[in-house]
Amino acid sequence: MLRSLYLAVRAWVDRGVAGSSGDTNNVLLAPILLPVAVAALLFGGDTLSERLIRLSPVLLWSVLWFGFSGWRYYLALRRQSVRNDRHFDIWGKHKLPPEYADSESATKAKRRRK
Repeated sequence: MLRSLYLAVRAWVDRGVAGSSGDTNNVLLAPILLPVAVAALLFGGDTLSERLIRLSPVLLWSVLWFGFSGWRYYLALRRQSVRNDRHFDIWGKHKLPPEYADSESATKAKRRRK
């Protein structure tokens, strides 16, 4: 059950990251903003330390959510970078002057070095 929940959330985040419109990416902020807004209204306290203690679960959730969605965003950027480099290797470099046409993409050079 936990795995299926993870896969569903991961697919939702990946769709949000892959979307080109700003509205799709803003949906990723919803799991953060709603709990923070509710917590700010409900968990008042007399001192700053009382508020921080009461808000700590919400703050922890926010850090974890931004970390997870940032990690998925990084993976999507890396996948797109590899696709773009392959496209350059196939189509783009032949349009360059002859002295640059034998160059290779950064991804291909990195894989060759490994």
